[in-house]
Amino acid sequence: MRTNLKRVKKVKGKDRLSDLHDDILIHILSFLDDPQSAAQTCVLSKRWKHNKLWMHHPDVYLHSKTFGENSYEFEKFVDMVLTQRDNFNHELRSFSFCWTFESKIPQQLLDRVHSYAQSHDVRRFDFSIGCASGHRSYPSQNFDPKSLTTLRLNLSHCYSGGFRIDSNLNVQDKYLAGCTALKTLWLEMFTIDSRSGDVDLFSSLINLTELCIVGCYIVGRDRLFHVRSPRLKRLTLLENVDYMGREINGVAPQWAISTPSLKYLRIDISRSLFSLGHLLALEELEINYQTHVMSNNRAYGEPRLARTVINVIKTLPHVKSLTLSKSTLQVLSAFPGVLSESPCPEFKWKFLKVITTKELHTIVFPEYRRGLDYLQKSCSKTLKVEFTT
Repeated sequence: MRTNLKRVKKVKGKDRLSDLHDDILIHILSFLDDPQSAAQTCVLSKRWKHNKLWMHHPDVYLHSKTFGENSYEFEKFVDMVLTQRDNFNHELRSFSFCWTFESKIPQQLLDRVHSYAQSHDVRRFDFSIGCASGHRSYPSQNFDPKSLTTLRLNLSHCYSGGFRIDSNLNVQDKYLAGCTALKTLWLEMFTIDSRSGDVDLFSSLINLTELCIVGCYIVGRDRLFHVRSPRLKRLTLLENVDYMGREINGVAPQWAISTPSLKYLRIDISRSLFSLGHLLALEELEINYQTHVMSNNRAYGEPRLARTVINVIKTLPHVKSLTLSKSTLQVLSAFPGVLSESPCPEFKWKFLKVITTKELHTIVFPEYRRGLDYLQKSCSKTLKVEFTT
């Protein structure tokens, strides 16, 4: 590799790398994962190093994983990168920031990252932090770049409920409300506050087409959460058994989904209740039963959990493809009385997929067979059953 680089770099004493056009050099640097690697690569050419071409790349990737436990050095690196880029005023296509240290992220750094992303009209913003228990600080300024189309907020390292999002589409009164161009939104480990009434977060995001909610926690009297978005096509609701689906004073979280353009729906079922309406365009349904108590190939839980699975399936008989996890099929088979009291309507599925382990022979066990037979008997004869890992 070293010999090839020398051959490319110098022909008749000429530095061919330095003679390449800036756009070509920037394109070459774009194949590197992060600015730190790109900066180190500049030793290949004096011009790369002198002009700091790596600063021109439209994608900024600032992750702390390469800094070990040295948060101070990471802070200095972030400040250096953003300061240098400010001198060029180039397009900011995407900005990915990840803080994984045990210590709290400094408020000044948090504000700097968001201010930079907003002032440079970022289109995709990925923001992930780890923090100590009870940490609640968030940007002190509004964050609503009009050009933002993709937003991922991952607070999975936070404890005590992460950050709070209220019924006015604000996170700490600062986030989301002005992001009118947003098409893709990922929220992880937020506290969703429904104390002021039913929560309807996304109807104002008229361009939203993909939404993923992971491990969010609903607080409030009714714990009712609406998902209403006219153009939404893909919706994923992933629960954390010990967090998102937890009951408070005997009240389980409720999800009311009414999205007329929805084509794909994936839901985790543990304790949450679901109300599904106006999903006539839905083509793919994926259900995973979440349980942390599994023993001897048998699911332990309440019959109402099996009824929740059945009610979701019966509400959407028109979907073309149904995907079930092994645990979902297991919990259906664990309560034959629930199956007998809930006759299936005529389904239009053409594909039924079961996500299981490589030991496909276990699917013949009664714990799985009853649920599979229940689903197959009301389907078209052309139904294709596929087992996948």
